[in-house]
Amino acid sequence: MNHFYKIFFQLCFKHLLTEGDKLIINSLCTIEEQGIYSLISNYGSLLARLVFAPIEESLRNFLTRLLLGNRSIKNLNLSIDILRKIIAFYIYLSIIITIFGPLNSGYLIQKIIGNNWSNHVSNTIPLYTLYLPLLAFNGILESVHQSTASGNEVVTYTYYMVVFSVIFMITSYIGIDKFQLSLHGLILSNMFNMLLRIIYCYGFIKHFYQKNLITSSIWKFDNNLKSILALSVVIWIIDLSLFGYTRNIKELAGNTVLAMILVGFILYKEKDLVLSIIKRKPLVE
Repeated sequence: MNHFYKIFFQLCFKHLLTEGDKLIINSLCTIEEQGIYSLISNYGSLLARLVFAPIEESLRNFLTRLLLGNRSIKNLNLSIDILRKIIAFYIYLSIIITIFGPLNSGYLIQKIIGNNWSNHVSNTIPLYTLYLPLLAFNGILESVHQSTASGNEVVTYTYYMVVFSVIFMITSYIGIDKFQLSLHGLILSNMFNMLLRIIYCYGFIKHFYQKNLITSSIWKFDNNLKSILALSVVIWIIDLSLFGYTRNIKELAGNTVLAMILVGFILYKEKDLVLSIIKRKPLVE
């Protein structure tokens, strides 16, 4: 029960940090900038709430049931197999977001909210789309951390989060006030903060599996990923050359075709992964 109290303490502390973020925004940003950031974060969080949050919660519950009191080699290998599949999905989703998000988000937000705010928002939302992959990976790695960490390890991470939050406040102040980056400075600070949390959680997870005699990595830079990255770069260059930032429905359609080509190639290269998920069988090394 003491462990769950510490988890609850961490969740409460994370809520306080969220309120601290709002304090930073209220202190350093104008009313107009606060409204723009609120609009962007609300639309951006739709992906987090609809896609990332259910996956994180399901993984957290699965790992808690699987590893609580029975950290056998079989269960540990099963957990790392599931985690590897999820991370592969996140990598490919992040590639798609990184290529097409910044180029199309401004046009899409203009169609959603109209022209009154779109000129201001469209300058900021492309950078925010690059923040979403970091948000996704942080969420999934923190879910694993919460499922596998002891009570003391949870408290240790909370202390690190205090340090990360102080760094966030400092970088936000420097970016917004000193370099006059406005909301870009705030988003960059959030990205750096998420990156620090990702690095910590990844290091913890790696140590956790090594401590339990599992040497497999939670992700692999295999030939499939290399070929997908190569095609992604080619498609990104083609997209920039032909369309750039989307300005009309024809360019949006062109981006859609390029995205479908990339998704189709990913599904083809990772057909074994897709079939294993459909059949609900772990991949064989």
